[in-house]
Amino acid sequence: MINTVETQETCLANSLNDLKKLQDEVKQQYGALSLAQLNWKPNAKSWSIAEILQHLLLLYKDYQVQITQILQNDRPPQTEGHTPHKRTFFGKLMYWLVSPKATNKIPAPKLVQPTPNSHFDLQIYHQYLTVLDQVIAAGEQIAKRHIDLNKTKVSSPVSGVIRFNLGEYFRIEAYHHRRHFQQGQRVMKQPEFPKA
Repeated sequence: MINTVETQETCLANSLNDLKKLQDEVKQQYGALSLAQLNWKPNAKSWSIAEILQHLLLLYKDYQVQITQILQNDRPPQTEGHTPHKRTFFGKLMYWLVSPKATNKIPAPKLVQPTPNSHFDLQIYHQYLTVLDQVIAAGEQIAKRHIDLNKTKVSSPVSGVIRFNLGEYFRIEAYHHRRHFQQGQRVMKQPEFPKA
């Protein structure tokens, strides 16, 4: 068995490819949904597709500030050559928590829960696509500038104690968005889901 070490470049490229693929799937699955379909909930405790999107938008707001600061730094730490990507304790924990394959169900912290009893317009879908564009564009800028993904840290919006490296951040974004896309697909498969 060959043990291959993932480089920082590969880690980021894989995450960005996953996000681009997801973006195409979101456009395909959600692009033609009506307001009734976006806002439909299977039950009072479950989220609608619009609420899922709002959750991801709320979470990204804090990350966006951090990523912008990293990109505005005149002298960010740089990588040299094909440096191996390192994983941190909290990065591994977050992978496990948000992995699309994980069967664990974890309630979202109040800070990033959707607004209760809200009715969203189609703007929520377009805002979500904009966020995906921003995450991908930021990753591409980071790759061009050879910013060290291991040395550059990002904090969780939920708790500043939870810190992981920039490479893990992009993988967490890809996993988390995929997990919630799958949640949205389950909503659409419900027999009561509106036909239009």
